[in-house]
Amino acid sequence: LPICDIYVAGTYTTPLTIAAGDDVIVTGDLETTEVNGTPTGAATLGLVASAYVRVMHSCTGGNPDLTIDGAILTLTHSFFVDNYQCGGSSLGKLTVNGAIAQQYRGIVGTVNASGYLKNYNYDNRLAYALPPYLFNLTTFSWSAFRETLCTPNSNTASSASCSYTGP
Repeated sequence: LPICDIYVAGTYTTPLTIAAGDDVIVTGDLETTEVNGTPTGAATLGLVASAYVRVMHSCTGGNPDLTIDGAILTLTHSFFVDNYQCGGSSLGKLTVNGAIAQQYRGIVGTVNASGYLKNYNYDNRLAYALPPYLFNLTTFSWSAFRETLCTPNSNTASSASCSYTGP
């Protein structure tokens, strides 16, 4: 994917996967049809980011309760709230109806101090109705393909070099 951010909010009624070469930034509620706060129907959502899936929050105003109905996947970083530490003692409740898979656990708030209170719920529909082009996270295996550590002033023909391109 090219390096870019995608900003998203709104409602959806058809299956959808949104992928970004950098960050996916949620700017408001992202919901499908619901009954008593539980997503229903065949529309599932995947949010896939090479870096972060972020909830936008400015320090000047609050997003009261926020809902995301979807499967969140960050390939190299985490799911978190921008500026969770400012803008009041509590921003409200962050509800995620879906699943979250991330490399590192991101911060959405701190207990009784700042940010959102978590309300995370697995969407049982994801067991049989994945968002389009999203692979099955329960059966897919992850492994390191290659790790390169940088050594200053090393030869580019050496596997210890930051610019090494060999196997």
